Amino acid sequence: MENIVSVLSSCEKVAIFVHTSADADALGSAFSLKYVLEKNDKAADVYLNEKVSERLSFLQKFCLLEYQLGELKDGYDLFVALDCGDEGRLGVYKDCFVSFDKTVNIDHHFTNKEYAKYNYVDGNASATGEIITDLLSKMNFTLDKNIAALLYAAISSDTGCFAYSNVTKKTHVLAGKLLEFGIDSAEINRLLFKTFSLLELKLQSFVIENMKVFHNGKLAVAAITENQLKKFGASYEHTEGLVDILRSVKDVEIGCLIKEQDGKTKGSIRTNTFVDAAEISAIFGGGGHKRAAGFSTELSVEDTLNKFVEITKDLF
Repeated sequence: MENIVSVLSSCEKVAIFVHTSADADALGSAFSLKYVLEKNDKAADVYLNEKVSERLSFLQKFCLLEYQLGELKDGYDLFVALDCGDEGRLGVYKDCFVSFDKTVNIDHHFTNKEYAKYNYVDGNASATGEIITDLLSKMNFTLDKNIAALLYAAISSDTGCFAYSNVTKKTHVLAGKLLEFGIDSAEINRLLFKTFSLLELKLQSFVIENMKVFHNGKLAVAAITENQLKKFGASYEHTEGLVDILRSVKDVEIGCLIKEQDGKTKGSIRTNTFVDAAEISAIFGGGGHKRAAGFSTELSVEDTLNKFVEITKDLF
């Protein structure tokens, strides 16, 4: 981490990137880093592939989420990628990132490709937000209540409100330090985990009704196509979190939600106790963590589902 501290300390103008379909960990990490850098007389911009999702728009409670979409500005002396396991997930910014001369990659996915000039990857960290919290502390940068709320949201999101197996003593210690700023953790967690639109509840019902169970009840799979989403008046962003319904079924070890987006098929995998989700995801060219991973494939939704059932049959 010393190299990362040195590079960030010496920069003047930073462009910050996250993965496509940015989640709360990516957004909380990116915007907290942006505003801390700005509080320390540096310039920073966050670049996103899409607008912040409606579900995560509550982050505006803590700061003005100023970000860029599209073409890059000039004059940056450092590019930083956060929570992004490989350069392909940078979306439209992939080529400009890999061709830039001074780049930093900070991530908690142990499958990270270490594609930057300076890489800090801690697969034992619960979230990229945990790493950023630790990093900012080591740099003696001053936080405030709003930045602490962003970091807390990042960590809580990727730990399932501190319920997943990726949570460690350090996770709790760093979260405790953020609570000292007086943030409303109950409200953050309510908005992250206990607040759904009517549309999202209808999609949850769809997943439950269309769930298929295999391998003596150890695998639960559901699929949703773009046409089905359109019938609901929903978009891809509304599928966030639906895979957790599949994992929550009694006796299920693997839950997989297969989704269609822009002509591609994407899969979200969650496991409970002993199956490595990242190993399964890697078969499809994806990556992630032992208990949570994802992939994208050119296969059809039906072929992806069939292949997933086939490759998991010998895991139990």
